[in-house]
Amino acid sequence: MEAKQRGNEQNNQVGQDRRIQRCARQLCTAAQPIDQPCEQPRADDEMVKHAQWQPEIRIKRTTDKGGVQNGEEKEELQSKCPGRVHRYALVATGHALWWEQIDNIVARFREVGKRHTPPGDGASIAQTWLSCVIISLLDPTHPSVDDERTMRIVLDAMGGDHAPQATVHGAVWAARDFGLEVQLVGQPDVIARELDRHDRRGLSLPIIPAEQVIRMDERPAAAARARANSSMAVGMQMLRRGETDAFVTVGHTGGGLAAALLYLGRIPGIKRPAVGTLYPTLGANRYCYVIDIGANADCRPEYLYQFALMGSIYVQRMMGIEQPRVGILTNGEEEGKGNRLVLDTLPLLKRGPFHFIGSVEGKDVPAGIADVVVTDGFSGNVFIKTSEGVARLLIDSIKEGMRRYPLARLGALLMKPALEAAARKLDYREFGGAALLGVDGVVVIGHGRSDAYAVRNAIRRAAQTVEYDVVGAIKRGLGTIQHEQRTVGHESNYQSEAIATT
Repeated sequence: MEAKQRGNEQNNQVGQDRRIQRCARQLCTAAQPIDQPCEQPRADDEMVKHAQWQPEIRIKRTTDKGGVQNGEEKEELQSKCPGRVHRYALVATGHALWWEQIDNIVARFREVGKRHTPPGDGASIAQTWLSCVIISLLDPTHPSVDDERTMRIVLDAMGGDHAPQATVHGAVWAARDFGLEVQLVGQPDVIARELDRHDRRGLSLPIIPAEQVIRMDERPAAAARARANSSMAVGMQMLRRGETDAFVTVGHTGGGLAAALLYLGRIPGIKRPAVGTLYPTLGANRYCYVIDIGANADCRPEYLYQFALMGSIYVQRMMGIEQPRVGILTNGEEEGKGNRLVLDTLPLLKRGPFHFIGSVEGKDVPAGIADVVVTDGFSGNVFIKTSEGVARLLIDSIKEGMRRYPLARLGALLMKPALEAAARKLDYREFGGAALLGVDGVVVIGHGRSDAYAVRNAIRRAAQTVEYDVVGAIKRGLGTIQHEQRTVGHESNYQSEAIATT
């Protein structure tokens, strides 16, 4: 018994050291020198911020001036690195944050961190800051603190207009570029033949057998139930069992939603899941997040309220915007404009735990006045697809003009970098796919006509959603929304509930 206990203690120590090493690499390799040392946080600080250091680290406290509420205190660390955002959360019970143990933790960090820390003042600053938050790594249950392993993404290799060529090519591309294990689920012979066309040496691309496929002309809910061996169903079951970290499909949108609800279920407290996507804007943040774009054709005010909460959390995590501006899509900015759904939703949004800025017209969305635009799935789908058509019209019109007028070609050569940048910003393939928020797992659904590049980016989007712990953040945010719903006591008379099959 004693030997077993000693063995468990040794295993725990090894796992703890690995987590410390992982944090050291993530934080210290991005550190840069600064002119003055960081100030240690005080117990009553609501935010500790050092603006001169990039990446910046902020520690937010959720307690009031009276101290710890309900014997619990929470902190969140945000480390913003170029192109990456790492977040760790600490939940410490009792009236202390184990600060008395911090010296021992930092000492061990310095020992193992020497092999992973670059020289220079930035490294010492990173260690100083890490001394304030390294305790968070002692919670092995937190999703951001896991043993080092390759992230696994399961891909529906049979979904989409150009499957399996585009899906397999995109999987190989993503595995090579992002160091992921991409699990290809579908018909083994078909996938194997396509894989043989690519150089996949050193890549992890296992094939998961699934003989059935949900076709685009099938009713999604019925097909998801009837085809338990479809590529979508098998992938969702793998996600539910913890055999993968995220699921990606560019197949039937309605089928993906139905399979997610059937095999993963909703996050407890969420009434309806929603699909959101990034939308290019002229604002400082370059993109806004539009939710819902097709999962729920008919909605109640309570659904839109939850869409706003989930969208706000998504933007906080994925885009690093601390307080996203939330607006509701309608036909006018004036108070009283909108249909019954919009008018009934406005009071809920005004009381929500997010920065609600009011009504947003369609023409204002590209201007970037809101970071999150909330709408029902029918209106959102029409808005997004109309925008795609306008973008296609604009690009094709420019190409046609260059063909018709020789002098325009000369001007186009001078403007080529700007035109290419604009085309990339308007290209749906750059976004990859849309996250299905509200289900108990990371699910990303891409466009049916996705090519290999779009599939690659959809896989990247899924990996980012896992890394930034969006699902966990939504779960933690539900306490706020449930309290708000009890306070408001709002119950609408909407009876129709439909799932779009777009």
